[in-house]
Amino acid sequence: MNTRAVVSAGARQVDGTFTEVTSGKHTWYIDEPAPFGGEDRAPSPVQAMLGALAGCLVAAGRQAAGELGLPLCQLECSISGQICSDRFFGKTESRERAGFREIVITFKGPPDWTPAQRSLWTAEVLERCPVMDNLLFETPIKAVWQDSCEGMDSAFVQDR
Repeated sequence: MNTRAVVSAGARQVDGTFTEVTSGKHTWYIDEPAPFGGEDRAPSPVQAMLGALAGCLVAAGRQAAGELGLPLCQLECSISGQICSDRFFGKTESRERAGFREIVITFKGPPDWTPAQRSLWTAEVLERCPVMDNLLFETPIKAVWQDSCEGMDSAFVQDR
């Protein structure tokens, strides 16, 4: 049986790059650091993405540990990655991609798990995490532009 849920979020520019994000009943903020034209008043979008990945891995990790019968008293996940700003700043001659070159995930968990248990658990977690799935596998994206001026009724759609 497939269970599907629609998940959505919206963002609204507040001031410069400082942006209010809403999803359901939750509101949070993102901003860019000074080198990217912001004031660093909140996590950057890529920091928020890494945080979303870490949170998803922890949630999937607790679920998988329970189902595998592995004792889990505490679980931590830290993530880092190296990113180049060339594409962000429109340097089209750069061969660097806009996103991360590599993402490194570090789990901190029970010291008494065997290497086989750690390997099984890690494979399960990486397979189950929806955020990880969207990073690893191509997801069709449709960008739609709607005019915000009153009386305008046009739309532009770009598939990627």
